[in-house]
Amino acid sequence: MYYIKLFLLSVALSSITAVSGEQKSSVACEHDKLTISCNDGYYIRIVNALYGRKQQSTCFRAGLVSNTNCAAGSALTVVQSRCDNLSKCTVDASNEVFGDPCFGTFKYLEVEYECVPSTKPSSVACEHQKLNISCNDGHYLWIVNALYGRKQSCICPMRNRVSNTNCSAGTALSVVQSRCNNLTNCSVDASSRMFGDPCIGTYKYLEVEYQCLPISGSKTSSVACEHDKLNIKCNPGYSLWIVNALYGRKQQSTCFRAGQVSNTNCAAGTALTVVQSRCNKLTECTVDASNGMFGDPCFGTYKYLEVEYQCLPNKQDVLLPIDIRMCNNCI
Repeated sequence: MYYIKLFLLSVALSSITAVSGEQKSSVACEHDKLTISCNDGYYIRIVNALYGRKQQSTCFRAGLVSNTNCAAGSALTVVQSRCDNLSKCTVDASNEVFGDPCFGTFKYLEVEYECVPSTKPSSVACEHQKLNISCNDGHYLWIVNALYGRKQSCICPMRNRVSNTNCSAGTALSVVQSRCNNLTNCSVDASSRMFGDPCIGTYKYLEVEYQCLPISGSKTSSVACEHDKLNIKCNPGYSLWIVNALYGRKQQSTCFRAGQVSNTNCAAGTALTVVQSRCNKLTECTVDASNGMFGDPCFGTYKYLEVEYQCLPNKQDVLLPIDIRMCNNCI
């Protein structure tokens, strides 16, 4: 009976919808999934995260809970990268996601978060049209969410082709981010050629939520040669915002090593997302310039990690008018 109660408590805690203005905590035991969500009009902001064990009573398992000084150093950045600015997210409480901070201990994932009022502009383009978004002078685009498919029948209506309202392309966010992030304006085709066709026969639309972030002075660039560590930081009151990242080689002179720098067309495709997930919104961060971190984009070439970043004022929000083709009472 004791274990049944614990199981039911675990399930209840691992799937929670928060009310705005409150700081909530949610827990998932190792091998389970943690799901958190906010009410309509609000998005998630992760405050803290622990993957490991700090007390015996949470997710108790006999003989596997004596170590209460166990925490994965990556927990906060991993959960922030997967959940911040979304209305709902799910994270696996597993070593595959966070690494194993204490072998032989039964761990849990505990997340503290807030639901913050949504202030993100939104723009829509119907299928076969182009979506155009832009920021005012002195600001750049940062894509928060994207949908290509259909979730409501009255956006971009077309007779007999809008009944499927559970349709979304899994590539939408990454595609729009890769084309628009860090630019002052961008254009994206709302087409199945761009995103794939998530629901054949349904008339789809592309809906994008974004922010316009201030360009605070000049960007700063930092380099670390392969096998070294790159460390970047901002002054108090400011947070890192990664603009660009390269792991590979684009010129011979940087981190020169005789006989190993001839390939200057080498770049790991994961570099930007990896550095963003580890550094964005922090005051200081350190990243290994290594194949273990990014993969090896060019075997035999001596590589380097080059990161371009800005220091932005904490809690900076810039709003633009909403541009969305939708009716007053969507279903």
